[in-house]
Amino acid sequence: MIIIHGWADIEPAQRDRVAEAAVALEAKSLTEPGNIHYGLAWSVERPNRLCLIEVWTDAAAHRTHSEEPNVRAFSQLASESCVEPPTFHRYEGQPDS
Repeated sequence: MIIIHGWADIEPAQRDRVAEAAVALEAKSLTEPGNIHYGLAWSVERPNRLCLIEVWTDAAAHRTHSEEPNVRAFSQLASESCVEPPTFHRYEGQPDS
């Protein structure tokens, strides 16, 4: 199982544009083979911080997802809209149950 956790601090003027794109990205990602969970949400402490948690069955599923045109387009938009580089962490593991 592959788990990706991260966040991006978005410029306030770009928040609505990124939010609209995030809705579409999340909806598509949830339908992809190997997806267990995909969630984008705004932080309650930092209203312009977009947080991400994604869970995939394996590295191959995550790699396929990462190569999707819509993922690349969203990543480009988010990167261009950040006040500083985004932070992401990748974990490998198994569920307890």
